[in-house]
Amino acid sequence: MGHGEKKLDLSLFKKANESEKKVTFSYSTSENNKNSETRLKTKHINPYNFVSFGSECVRSPYRKGELTGKIHCTLIPKTDFFIPNTSNESCKVEGKNVEKHKIREFFSYRNLKEEHIMTNENAPQEPVVPGSELRGMVRSMYEAFTDSCLSAFEEDKELSSRTAVPNLPGILKYTESGWVLYKARLYKVEYKEKRKISFEKRNGKIKGNDDKWYTSFSKVKFNFKSEKAQNYVTEFGSKGNYIGYLLIGEDFSKKHFGEDISKKHFENIFMATNSCVCSKIDKLESSVDKYNKILEYYKNPKINKLAKKHDFYANTHIDLNKHDIEYPVWYKEVEENIYLSPSCIGRYIYQNKLTDFIRNYNPCKSRTCACEACSMFGFVNDDVLSSSVRFSDAVFTGSKPEYNKITTLKELSGPKITSMDMYTHLVEGESGLFWTYDFFIDGQKYRILDKDALLLNGRKFYYHSKENYEAEPDKNNNVMTERNITVRPLKGCESNRFEFDVYFEHISEEQLKKLLVVLSLRGNDSEYAYKLGTGKPLGMGSVKIKVDDVFIRKINKDTFEYDLMSFKDKYAEYFISDKLAECFNFSVDSKMLKSLEQLTSLNYVKEHGTVSYPVAIDKDGNPCEGYQWFMNNRGSVNKPQFDQFLYTAKDGFFDNKKQNNNRRR
Repeated sequence: MGHGEKKLDLSLFKKANESEKKVTFSYSTSENNKNSETRLKTKHINPYNFVSFGSECVRSPYRKGELTGKIHCTLIPKTDFFIPNTSNESCKVEGKNVEKHKIREFFSYRNLKEEHIMTNENAPQEPVVPGSELRGMVRSMYEAFTDSCLSAFEEDKELSSRTAVPNLPGILKYTESGWVLYKARLYKVEYKEKRKISFEKRNGKIKGNDDKWYTSFSKVKFNFKSEKAQNYVTEFGSKGNYIGYLLIGEDFSKKHFGEDISKKHFENIFMATNSCVCSKIDKLESSVDKYNKILEYYKNPKINKLAKKHDFYANTHIDLNKHDIEYPVWYKEVEENIYLSPSCIGRYIYQNKLTDFIRNYNPCKSRTCACEACSMFGFVNDDVLSSSVRFSDAVFTGSKPEYNKITTLKELSGPKITSMDMYTHLVEGESGLFWTYDFFIDGQKYRILDKDALLLNGRKFYYHSKENYEAEPDKNNNVMTERNITVRPLKGCESNRFEFDVYFEHISEEQLKKLLVVLSLRGNDSEYAYKLGTGKPLGMGSVKIKVDDVFIRKINKDTFEYDLMSFKDKYAEYFISDKLAECFNFSVDSKMLKSLEQLTSLNYVKEHGTVSYPVAIDKDGNPCEGYQWFMNNRGSVNKPQFDQFLYTAKDGFFDNKKQNNNRRR
């Protein structure tokens, strides 16, 4: 086995791999965490991987072509797939409705009534795939084939994540010159009956000796006693020899006989010292602004699943208009950067943005400097370039649509671009045990990240795999929750056929040939296919596009009338046989090509293994919740370091060779 592979425990994962054959392991394992309590025990293929970028995104002035016409296509689902009808946000199913749980019907031109109840008898008889879905799907593939820009890239999007890096206590104060950050000493306020002196905590407040209830950020007087290098508050409230600020943080718990038992038993009073951490006004103003944004993240239930439990952040806010207050904060100092957080191990908003790491693959902004994909599909930015292609809706042309049963899907979430071990890699010659978008960590040393040292893995695509999308009951025996969705999938079968047209205007002969190769993915009968709609990581959405005919508009110069004439015979070779090498600049050993082949192949996963997100196993051999693998993979609070990394595809297999710092290049 290659570096990082583990022996597959088939007794535990027989369901995932009934054939018990050897499967491909898509992660590299370092030697850092040999004694971890939870480890990745199965060998598998991650649901997604990346097509790496080329050397650069080539751009040139837009030029109008001479060809106008349309391409007639057929779409055939190879696995179950689903496109939601959003005309009714309140669909129901008989007897199984849960508050805040989404239920969606398959898309059609039917405008659903408010009282629409999904049954086996009222499925849409004329399902439709919107042209916008087809356009986005094909454009993404065309961008990959032509190594074009990242047109959907959010250049201004801020990056934030919760890291395993512990913060230090500080006091933020506003002076006549601006913000100043001072180091602080911590004094523990016990509220569990573990010590002789214990305070009462209730509803996010702590009761002082004066019988008043104090909230986070309260200015208090206190006294303390030192024991074993720890300072314990003996009294606080309106009396005491010292002055500080109470900061009430997030509670955390553990399972005990099925119940959540709080593990936390103290809060902190912060007392400022005379040691100044930072007095750079511009740096701290930016840090304060990001701190307030982080608090909004914690409060937003769409971003934070535990927003309801984080009610102690509701009134936490640094008011930039009130400068007569000192604020207790947690901070991390990395060279000239200051990061503020509401907790000791908390979330940061990084200084850098994604656009700092994509080299010259940022979205096109001028028609005088446009990549191949933008020259075909257009863009709206500082300049505007109209699209040369338009996709009609794909309408059902089979005799009768075949649906699968109404099903609640497994929980899905959005991309976690701040999972550095999944989405990024270091350039050749660079080293680091742990990194973020702003800094490296090597042992106890922190240093600012050189933007040229880090690269994104590439363009994200999902593998074609067997459907495995039905949700299982959670710990409370619920299948429907506010985090998953119930749908009516359309079956993946030859009889569920759709037809659509791709209209093109003023494109060149070269562009037409490339478009035909991309639409058919190297031939109508090739093993390569697209992913479409909901549930891609769960095996849903594999579809094959077949080009049926090509029509070119011909204008009669005398009457100015035009006809659409079939040129199928002339262009058939570009959607019947594989003309990739003729139309695109791929070398035989191209890593980009090998990645594309794996990620678009309907057979690759069948031949090489099981698709699964990382699975952690506890010391007793039982599977843990998925997030525990990611936590474990990033080391400990005292020693943050990555253990395993996602490899991009290469040479038809995963590259598991041990290189610099166990990191792929």
